[in-house]
Amino acid sequence: MSALLTRLLQARPLHFLLGGWLLFVLLEPSASRRVAEPVRIEPQAEARLRAGFTASLGREPTPAEFAAALRQEQDDEVLFREALANGLIERDAVVRQRLALNMRFLEPEASGSDEELAAKAIALDMHRNDLVVRRRLVQLMEFALADVPADLPVSADEAQRMYGERRAELLLPERWRIRQVYFSAERRGELAATEARATADSLHAGKAGAAAAAALGDPFLGGHVLPLLTANQLEGQFGSGFAEAVARCPLLRWCAPVMSGFGAHAVLVEEHVAARLPGLEEPTVRARIEADVRRRRAEQRLLEGMQALRLKYGVAS
Repeated sequence: MSALLTRLLQARPLHFLLGGWLLFVLLEPSASRRVAEPVRIEPQAEARLRAGFTASLGREPTPAEFAAALRQEQDDEVLFREALANGLIERDAVVRQRLALNMRFLEPEASGSDEELAAKAIALDMHRNDLVVRRRLVQLMEFALADVPADLPVSADEAQRMYGERRAELLLPERWRIRQVYFSAERRGELAATEARATADSLHAGKAGAAAAAALGDPFLGGHVLPLLTANQLEGQFGSGFAEAVARCPLLRWCAPVMSGFGAHAVLVEEHVAARLPGLEEPTVRARIEADVRRRRAEQRLLEGMQALRLKYGVAS
């Protein structure tokens, strides 16, 4: 019977039901009248929080940083209390195993099953001071509040709105595939640009094939034939201004001198791909947009649940 109960409590559909039930209880109109014992962060706890912040970052927190940390501490306490109130400590195998382990550490000679030892640890309030247990229960409560059935369809309006928000992130940037011959400024000095231009003219006149072009210049660690790269990738490899110069080069015609942080280059743009915004109908885009919609739903559900819990536990929103 115990094993069956454990399997049921670990079942994903039950999590959906639990999340829905929690929101029904928390957001039900009379919930605001069922105020639990208020959550208050005592001065000693505030001092510990400030000291921990200072130890972690090596400086005092700003007022805004400390206010955010204090709010997180309050929210964690609210979630911890609500997890206990909803019996999550009895339902989670990880928490109970941790508590049983703590009990065995405290009483090495203790006998009994994990369930018995966990129950004893709870009776001794050991769960309240165990940071691992507290964090686990807080996370479980967050998951329960934010849980939305994964198979809930995404409407066309939801997808279109999210697509509009994500347009800048979805945009596929302009890219160039180039072949280049390098002339080192360190080795050739002011002649680097002149030799790059002469080499480009020679290559354009067909005096050497593209495959043999690299031998006309100096070795280059980044390679002489590059795959499709964005402007940011080109600038990262060659330095500021290089991508802008490449963008001015005609397709399939040697162009020089194109200057970089290393010297001068004769450049052949072998392929240019214009920037493109993929459509919502494309499978990969649709999958990403639907995942973002579901993530937004969960965030909104968690936000609503937290607002109700703060009201219940007397924490200002």
